[in-house]
Amino acid sequence: METLFVAKNARRLRHARQLTQAQVAKKAGISAQTYMKFESRKAMPRMDNLNKIAKALGVGIQDLFIQIRDIKAVRFRAQKKLKRRDQILAKVSKWLDDFNYLLDILGDNNAYKLSKIPSKLKNRSSAQSSLEAAKAARELMRLDEDEPIHDICGLFAANGIKILTYQLASDSFFGMSIGESDGGPAIVVNTWERIPVERWIFSAAHELGHLLLHLNAYDVEITQEDQNQEKEANLFASYFLMPQRGFEKEWSETSGLPIWDRILKVKRIYHVSYKTVLYRLIGMGVFDDLIWKKINAFIKRKYNKSKVPKNFEPERLIEYDFVTDWLDRLVRKAVEKEIISLNRASEILDISLLEARQRAAYWSEEKIAPTF
Repeated sequence: METLFVAKNARRLRHARQLTQAQVAKKAGISAQTYMKFESRKAMPRMDNLNKIAKALGVGIQDLFIQIRDIKAVRFRAQKKLKRRDQILAKVSKWLDDFNYLLDILGDNNAYKLSKIPSKLKNRSSAQSSLEAAKAARELMRLDEDEPIHDICGLFAANGIKILTYQLASDSFFGMSIGESDGGPAIVVNTWERIPVERWIFSAAHELGHLLLHLNAYDVEITQEDQNQEKEANLFASYFLMPQRGFEKEWSETSGLPIWDRILKVKRIYHVSYKTVLYRLIGMGVFDDLIWKKINAFIKRKYNKSKVPKNFEPERLIEYDFVTDWLDRLVRKAVEKEIISLNRASEILDISLLEARQRAAYWSEEKIAPTF
């Protein structure tokens, strides 16, 4: 059993670093045959060789011996094959276990209020289900019919939905989600700096749509996208973030402005991409598909671009418009109650021990005189 998870960890870490078995063996100073037998679970290397393998992989020996729970109820798709898929799943599994441990020990859980929505959507058309799910979710989250969502991370936390931010240098992976049966509901959002914050927000709403509409598709073994399900989740996200009554009101109130200024104002009100605003207007019949050609030509002129970049977003939001703080709050409580050590806190938050100590110093000084 020990050989199984140690070898699995080595393989996962090797893939994350994009190394071949021969390359790891060479860096570790052992034979390629010895390493191959190890990863294929035919033989466990001596401890001195395990130390060499860990060093070759850039980790401590303890990282090879961590038992990571396999999560199954996962919706994890990407537009391209991800070499770091296993590494992402391992990180998410550990994050979920740490999160749920703190929730259990502190008794500080928020009830998931949307669990009954999927059963109410049976026998609906796909578009109807998306719109009804968006409306039901907003009602259960106590959002007014025309209320913008200014803090989606805080809203999700208040309704029992965990969010993990994960920075992966890829514009083919935006997010994933985990069902209740595997420690969720939880959503992972790729917050790579080249992806606009507006996309982070939309990805979080998109994954909530999957949680409500496609629970039967939560299987870690499935990697291919279902385009119909993607369209349904996109439709859900659009109406969840921009309720129709509020959108129509805001669009009408900007009627005296130039078209581009109207689009930008509405986009900033609802914290969405300008493309999300345009898709809604096309759906309402305000514009037809020819608007894309006109808008692209306008952007090239206005922003002096030879072509419109893939992740172009005018008047972009900043990272502080998407801040997850539920886990950080739990860690602080656990440290102050002396339930966990600062070393454990740094592991859970994936920060250095020095940074954890600095946070603890701030927590203790906060009651007297805040420092920065």
